[in-house]
Amino acid sequence: MPVEAHYVGSRNGVNGWASTGLSFGDYQSMSCSRQKIRERRLETPAFMHDERRFRAVVIRYLENKAYGAGKHPARALRTGTEVERSLRLTVAMKKKAEHAETLLAMFATRYLAAADEAERKALQQRILEYDTAIRVYREPWVIPQICRAYYFERLESCVVADRFGFKAPWVRQTLRRLALLDAKMQDGTDAYARLGRKSLQ
Repeated sequence: MPVEAHYVGSRNGVNGWASTGLSFGDYQSMSCSRQKIRERRLETPAFMHDERRFRAVVIRYLENKAYGAGKHPARALRTGTEVERSLRLTVAMKKKAEHAETLLAMFATRYLAAADEAERKALQQRILEYDTAIRVYREPWVIPQICRAYYFERLESCVVADRFGFKAPWVRQTLRRLALLDAKMQDGTDAYARLGRKSLQ
């Protein structure tokens, strides 16, 4: 016990007593308390235990970022082997990054000139969104690294966010979107599920 004393004999201790040296006042001032361990919000999805499936869903996620998630745009760009699709993605993501950087500069200029506080907050949010998008376009490898850090290293989303320079809500949102995308790819409701089968063979 933190506060405890017991008799050890007249020739030992202090006047025959030994203790931890703490009083109840000392213990109370330590601010000791029990904290409930928080449960992780997201369970480890099945695709994280299958490297080929994991690779497929990450590529499809990045294709959606580069070409749009609708049913019809850039359909031909999503065909071919994973190597072919990845090479096309590299070019597309570079163009998306350049375009996003132009918009980011525009919003930054408007932010500096804005006098209305509400407008400044709205512009600040757009700037943060484009800044995050540019990071993903420039460094798409960060997506699988975030997944491994969260699911395999068992880190909290806030820790993962600090490691890679993102916001915790964005990390959780990205992980959730990957899980939903994988579910669509598995049940065939993803608009491009059939096109991706060749890359899994």
